[in-house]
Amino acid sequence: MSRSNIFGLVQIARFAWSAALFTTLGCRGGIVGDAAKADSEPSDTSDTSDASDASDASDASVAPDTAGDTTSSPPDTIDSAVTPDSKSADSADSTDSDAAAVCVKAHGGPMVHIEAPAGSYCIDVREVTTEEFNEFIIAPGAPYDAPPFCDSAKSARPVRVDDPAQQKLPIAGHGNFFCYAHAYCKWAGKRLCGTIGGGRAPDGNTDPKSEWFFACADGTFNHRYPYGATFDGTKCNTSASDREVPATHAGCHGADAPYSSIFDMSGNAAEFDDWYLAGDGATGGTVRARGGSWRADDDASCEAYKSFGSDSEYPPAGFRCCADL
Repeated sequence: MSRSNIFGLVQIARFAWSAALFTTLGCRGGIVGDAAKADSEPSDTSDTSDASDASDASDASVAPDTAGDTTSSPPDTIDSAVTPDSKSADSADSTDSDAAAVCVKAHGGPMVHIEAPAGSYCIDVREVTTEEFNEFIIAPGAPYDAPPFCDSAKSARPVRVDDPAQQKLPIAGHGNFFCYAHAYCKWAGKRLCGTIGGGRAPDGNTDPKSEWFFACADGTFNHRYPYGATFDGTKCNTSASDREVPATHAGCHGADAPYSSIFDMSGNAAEFDDWYLAGDGATGGTVRARGGSWRADDDASCEAYKSFGSDSEYPPAGFRCCADL
């Protein structure tokens, strides 16, 4: 073959290679352009072709052209465990766990965390038992923190109850019992239930800022009883149950969490809250016990209460404690 023929073949080959290269780059330039156009227009998530587009755009051979495009495919490091929704849930769980830990106090039974519009607090899940109250009676040097009208009760603490059958039942019925209840709650690292956000219990028996009433009414204020708006004699320990003694009634609790973990606020033992009218000096005051008792029927409601002298012996009167977070 002559030198001129060889030169002609080389030129033809160069031309064919250039045309192929131009076609390839032009096609790739079209993909990048489509991806950029997609960035400027709303995407249709129902279009399954997006997946193939994303696959093409993530082709390593065109990485320099798509380096600034963050919409073509999700980062490989996204973990579903740290999406905003799950992070919020984790945070809520952590908050609840922290609150539950704060609700563990020095003495007494378990408490539950209540979140109310006016603030958060803890409340005993059940009435203070004879066994728990006995610990206070025999505790050496247990502090006696009660209102001034209770001073006369300091040197006359109630007698310990050793009857095994009574140990898990609510303590009730001592004279000066409001004073001892007040002192017990303080000793336990708690307090009698007062006003949400701080202070003694409000005067009104249906005040929404009352810690006791808020917990009893299931946090809704349309519950006359912990379990609902209508009396049900099978739910709680009232005269309708024919028990005639304090007990623990498993069915007597709120309808919704966390109130479903709070027992016997209707019937059973009537419960002191931190409301009183102080007497003259140390001569006694007026106190109240809430929620009715085992003696009551449909008036064993969240709004029910009985007021009497602090030095009186009212057999159905018991108590539970509240606490700050």
